[in-house]
Amino acid sequence: MIGVILAQGKGLRLRPITRVIPKNLIVINGKPIIEHQIDYLHKYGINNVYVITSGYEKVWENFRKSHDVTILSSPEPLGTAGCLTLLNVSDDMIVMNGDVLTTIDLNQLIRCDQQFIGCISLVKMRSPYGIVKVEKNYVVSFEEKPLLPHLINAGVYYFRPDVLDLVSEGDMFEDKVLPMLASLRLLGFVNYDNVEWRSIDSTKDIESSTRPQ
Repeated sequence: MIGVILAQGKGLRLRPITRVIPKNLIVINGKPIIEHQIDYLHKYGINNVYVITSGYEKVWENFRKSHDVTILSSPEPLGTAGCLTLLNVSDDMIVMNGDVLTTIDLNQLIRCDQQFIGCISLVKMRSPYGIVKVEKNYVVSFEEKPLLPHLINAGVYYFRPDVLDLVSEGDMFEDKVLPMLASLRLLGFVNYDNVEWRSIDSTKDIESSTRPQ
């Protein structure tokens, strides 16, 4: 089993920070996002970790010198799925978006039914806004950013190596590879409740992630 962290995003919504470092190296609660992810993978015995990058060559080279990971790089981003073409492996894999912090149980993904090529993690969507409940002509209550009944892709996947035969440079998981696997009934899922999950996409996400609990 290998771990693959997707770190090719440009982090445009996190500028000016990402003019200097990739967003994966933004510090959250004392250490970079990617170190949280590496520790998370190690917790499940996944010690062979690949980080797929684009740009920031010197930054990633310095990171590699101090961490036991394999850096795979391309001059330009190859797509969230297309970047897997850089891998030359025959192992099952956990693939993670490079901006996700979570406590979901990977063992549940790894136990994915053998009929599937991949299995995705699902979590309930949290409203970005507070919700106002009303009845008739009056307000009943306010609820601050509740979990909604809709399920979203949590950006953590389990794949068998067969998936590498199905991806090409430029492919995106969201609009090609996952829908294709779903249409073939080759994509399973695990629906997670009562887990921590957040994606670091903006300065507001950084602030909320580092705020004392």
